[in-house]
Amino acid sequence: MNENKGKFFEGRDFYEWGINFDMDKIKDEFEKEIDTLDFYRNNHSNITKFGAVDLDKLDYKKKKIFNIFIENKISLKDIEWIYNKLVNEEFFLLENAEKINDYMYIEESIITQIIEKYPVFENLKENDCFFIEEIAILAKLYLKQKYIHNKMCLINLYTILDEYIADIIKVIGMYDSRFLDNENISIPYKEVRQFNNDDIKELAINVMLSKTVSGVNEKINKLLNYLDFKEKNSLLFDSIRLFNAERNMLIHNRGVYNKRAIKLIGGGNAKKLKIKEGEKVEVTDKKVEEYLKISKDIMELINDKISKKYGFQRIDLNSVLLDED
Repeated sequence: MNENKGKFFEGRDFYEWGINFDMDKIKDEFEKEIDTLDFYRNNHSNITKFGAVDLDKLDYKKKKIFNIFIENKISLKDIEWIYNKLVNEEFFLLENAEKINDYMYIEESIITQIIEKYPVFENLKENDCFFIEEIAILAKLYLKQKYIHNKMCLINLYTILDEYIADIIKVIGMYDSRFLDNENISIPYKEVRQFNNDDIKELAINVMLSKTVSGVNEKINKLLNYLDFKEKNSLLFDSIRLFNAERNMLIHNRGVYNKRAIKLIGGGNAKKLKIKEGEKVEVTDKKVEEYLKISKDIMELINDKISKKYGFQRIDLNSVLLDED
């Protein structure tokens, strides 16, 4: 029989406890959630209909212009500039034009300015250029929807990773009492009276997770420090800090980097990545794919370190290894 008591162990039989059991369960559930997110993301990427417009039904000329916008990664900011030129500025100039020749000159002049700034349009035939305005609106809607979708995926992915790292911390804390030895945790006596030892331990871990470690980066550092992993200066950990910072900015700062984000990313790394305070966080398909891989890699690393520390043997809390002396 499993002698552990409390809500964490409630309803388990002899074969449903131990670090190995809980870690296998966490790993399986994490992978399922990640795969589900990836499946949803890939399916959404295949959607071609936006409102009343279906990209697959655009005629050849319009589809060609749309592909120029997307394949050359013309940003929303650039599209805004093009749209302003073609709509607002052109409208103002045309309103003040006096002759029919002026109309033609103004339109040609605006198109020329756009091609000079974005040479990717220079191979378009002259008549095709007049579709740029219409397709700029469509490209703008497409990129905005893409941004919102990728933003949701990134935030959801971060939440999944954060929750499962917290679950791992709880598993280690529940089986290895030494995990909390150096923690300064304050719990009201009224709450302590209500629980047995294992419930108090779980409460202490919950207090630690809510008050002393915040976010994926801090949780990973806390866990790996206890597992005696010292090599945290690699590209993987730079990416985790970036992931944490970008998620925070998307949630708390309207998607704009601030001083706190730069500090978390690291000044040198931010400079290398050309990230500056006040700039908007770029959220692309590629970035979400990278963070999916990073999330899997960090979970694999943590699983490996836990396996090496505990040997994935069923561990009795009263054993010599975990003795609370």
